[in-house]
Amino acid sequence: MEGKHEGMNAEVSLRDEIVECERRLRAAQFSSDVPELDALIADELIFVDLAGQIATKAMDLEAHGRRALRLTRSDLKEQEIRCLNEATAVAIVKLGMSGAYEGVEFEGDFRYTRVWQKTPSGWRIVAGHMSAVAAPVANP
Repeated sequence: MEGKHEGMNAEVSLRDEIVECERRLRAAQFSSDVPELDALIADELIFVDLAGQIATKAMDLEAHGRRALRLTRSDLKEQEIRCLNEATAVAIVKLGMSGAYEGVEFEGDFRYTRVWQKTPSGWRIVAGHMSAVAAPVANP
């Protein structure tokens, strides 16, 4: 029975690590902290943005570097972490956000899926996707 608890404790610890990485990521995105984003994002990142376009780490860092994204609100509404093994986890989060991208204002709820991989230098995002959360449709 002890072995089972040890496995559960390891999963809780991994989950806590990813929760902290997600917190750091949100703070870095909010302040456009390029060095912190660089530390959290893998060089081989593949990210699908809101328009369905593929973005790379270099593209993301460049956009933050020139402050193309300016967040005025980023509220965590939901968060689910799934640890697949000791070196891979998936984070699914829902954020209430407002701000501007390339001068165009936005506000709404957005859902992100991120794949985190443990590397020798720490956890890094290797893949991600975002989508807008549509308002529920009322039944007639």
